[in-house]
Amino acid sequence: MKKSFGLIFLLFIYSASTVAQSTVNFKNDELKWTMNHPKGFKVYNGEEWLAAQNLPPNEDPKQSKILVVFQKDNANYAEFSTRLFDPIIDGDYDKALAKVNGLLYETLHGQMVGAAIETEQKTVTVGGLNFNLFILSIKYPSAQVITIEIYSRLFENNQELTASILYALPEQGELMRAAFLGSVFGE
Repeated sequence: MKKSFGLIFLLFIYSASTVAQSTVNFKNDELKWTMNHPKGFKVYNGEEWLAAQNLPPNEDPKQSKILVVFQKDNANYAEFSTRLFDPIIDGDYDKALAKVNGLLYETLHGQMVGAAIETEQKTVTVGGLNFNLFILSIKYPSAQVITIEIYSRLFENNQELTASILYALPEQGELMRAAFLGSVFGE
């Protein structure tokens, strides 16, 4: 009886440690934000991601700073970044965001000859906070669809958090979306 109890106890400890190790958490103290990464994705911090893309480090404090990226492959990844939003330079946040979304659409529309691009804008709740969501669905003549979901929010310290999720496979998009929507803010 003692041996079987000991074996059960060891199996319990092993399974508990396996579960604890299967999810990697991301934490950002400035935004009081935590998020779990989806299983099976490679995780990069900002510096690692820039190096993997053969890009120089971003040292300009006025530019976006990549916090974390998780990637399944080149057509399925999510990038999370912050930037300082200056209302004196950038103006009203909602108007500036609409302008950026419009420029993104126009740029993609001009570059993706023959592709149909559908857009949708709405507000969603993530971790108890409202985020602006801009979705672009790019449908190529070959019937391939690439979807880009961009979640944006301005925090009280004028830090804008942007979550950009790009996917060709809807099931991969769902994993990344679920990870972000499961974020916790304020702890």
